[in-house]
Amino acid sequence: MNKWKKRVISIGVTISLFAMATPTFAASYTVKEKDTLWEISKTHQISLAKLQQENPTVDALNLQPGQTINLPEKNEKQQNKTAKITMASKKSLPEYSKVITAISTAYTSAPSENGKWGAVDYFGNPLKLGTIAVDPKVIPLGTKVFIEGYSSDVLPSGGMYAVASDVGGKVKGNRIDIFLPTTSKKAWTFGKQNVKVYLLGE
Repeated sequence: MNKWKKRVISIGVTISLFAMATPTFAASYTVKEKDTLWEISKTHQISLAKLQQENPTVDALNLQPGQTINLPEKNEKQQNKTAKITMASKKSLPEYSKVITAISTAYTSAPSENGKWGAVDYFGNPLKLGTIAVDPKVIPLGTKVFIEGYSSDVLPSGGMYAVASDVGGKVKGNRIDIFLPTTSKKAWTFGKQNVKVYLLGE
């Protein structure tokens, strides 16, 4: 084999390796005023963890209007799984990766329970049914979960789907804080309850 052929083969191998190492994106998104990374992940049905992974230089807490966000590709399995994440009974529970036995407390939108930031989650979105506060070291922020075992007349009976989108100073270890769309008195009477948290993955 002559030197020219060797050089052509070498160039071809280099290009192939570069193509394999280059990430692929389904599209890009231009940040609008008041956008949050969490809201973008929900709108495009992409996990927050995946979105952050594909945009390592993006400051999730300081998005700027006009900034470009890469939207990673989703395979068919991910799309089907995401479509199933809705408030429903456990009968339609998607495949889960882990089950955590946890202590659950509850909180509301009352000013006394949310400090100077007000009734918003960690990403700046309004608190709503399905919001839970977690310890990110145990349940990563952005994780979709199914919770069962609680007793409350303001939450779905039999269990509920939720998203780990908030944190709290007292929420450490195997503990979660469930947002209740009601008065602070209900949160007080909720007390501490043993629950099971199913981590649904992406």
